[in-house]
Amino acid sequence: MTNTPLTIAPILTTYFDEQAQLASGLARSRIHDVSVRLRRCVEAHGDQILVDRDRTLVAAERAFDPNDPVARVAHADDLVYLLAIFVEPEWLATDSPTLRVQLRMVERLTRWLLARRLVHPDAVCCPLLDIEARIARARRALRSGDPTAPRP
Repeated sequence: MTNTPLTIAPILTTYFDEQAQLASGLARSRIHDVSVRLRRCVEAHGDQILVDRDRTLVAAERAFDPNDPVARVAHADDLVYLLAIFVEPEWLATDSPTLRVQLRMVERLTRWLLARRLVHPDAVCCPLLDIEARIARARRALRSGDPTAPRP
């Protein structure tokens, strides 16, 4: 018997359920908002990062159920590439409190994936470095507090 790698759908459900249980009120609401936006990002950019075979599977999944086909096909290593996209300026939350939660959730999710050995750091070293750099840039912009500063 071989272990089938987890797809993004159960990974995100498990991770965000755990995070929501640790929060309440506005924090829990922001975690939910980040989860919803990340799932949109996964679906919007899946074709960009998936190999041809997986894109074919996504097309077949979409024919059966149009809801979250990328998340049902793609795996943890794909998620790391998508997290790097999720911390690009176009996907960053526009309000500071939600942006802080978004950056924290991405940072924690990345560590969570590594700690559970769902990804090997050598296999995803480039997107891991991209995530780290983009989070640092966004946090610097938040700390500057300058509304005229370029978006992170």
